[in-house]
Amino acid sequence: MEGVDKAIISEWSSIKRLVDERIEALVQDLDKVYLREVARYIVEGGKRFRGFLTILLSRASGGELEDSIDAAIAIELVHSASLAIDDMVDLDSRRRGKPSAWVAYTSSKASLASLLLIAVAQRIVERYGFTAIKSVIRAWEDTVRGEILEAFHGDSLGDGDYLRVIELKTASLFKLAAELGVISSGREDLLDHAGRYGRLLGLIYQLSDDLVDYVTYTRAGKKLGPGELLYLKWIKRNSDGASIIDSTIPVIKTWIKEAQTLALELASPRYQPILVELPVFISSKMLQEAGLELAGHQ
Repeated sequence: MEGVDKAIISEWSSIKRLVDERIEALVQDLDKVYLREVARYIVEGGKRFRGFLTILLSRASGGELEDSIDAAIAIELVHSASLAIDDMVDLDSRRRGKPSAWVAYTSSKASLASLLLIAVAQRIVERYGFTAIKSVIRAWEDTVRGEILEAFHGDSLGDGDYLRVIELKTASLFKLAAELGVISSGREDLLDHAGRYGRLLGLIYQLSDDLVDYVTYTRAGKKLGPGELLYLKWIKRNSDGASIIDSTIPVIKTWIKEAQTLALELASPRYQPILVELPVFISSKMLQEAGLELAGHQ
């Protein structure tokens, strides 16, 4: 699938560049409320996987770039705001290779800028109608519920709660990204399939990310956070004596196969290979950060 990987990288790079440019232009308009620099700090950087997914699914279901670019910007604003809030709750001092927004600008400014970005995202999505607005509200509620669960009930959560937390905190925004993609192309008949596909991508992303954090933290002798500890509790329950890595990779592969089946029902023939390979691409990109790979694991 090397040719497909190159196509994904090409699409991803061009879309990421465009989304970055449009977000920068939007942030310039926030000067009137004196939080432009804080907002820019919060939204800059990142892989833009969610915005990429929105535009890709829109194109795959018959839409044009200008149909979906606003939706892609909205999902990235919500995602960036959620990270800034997450950092404040967890007291994480680093994000995207730099000090977290609350460290750089104080919690007051970071929280207000995050709330502003979420409101702006909701306003942007108004052009897509009631279904899109409802999806944004539901996804944000799920994200906050997941944050509350992990932050304030982490010690009481059992190994079976891991999936519930990552469904709420991560998969909800990937699901939203996919839903906005088909909504923006006028294909609301694909909403259920798109949501299920996006949800699986979110689960794949988060499980890959938690494995990477576990490996890198362990190698560095760093203390695991609440999310990583919950992941560890869950994966050990399902390990059957295997290593953490060898227990996690097969789960990722199972979710990849499920997502690939859904991809065949979502896209025109031109985009099917990309949507089929996208789950592998996302997981591989994450795992590379710890020198891990999907190949060679059963």
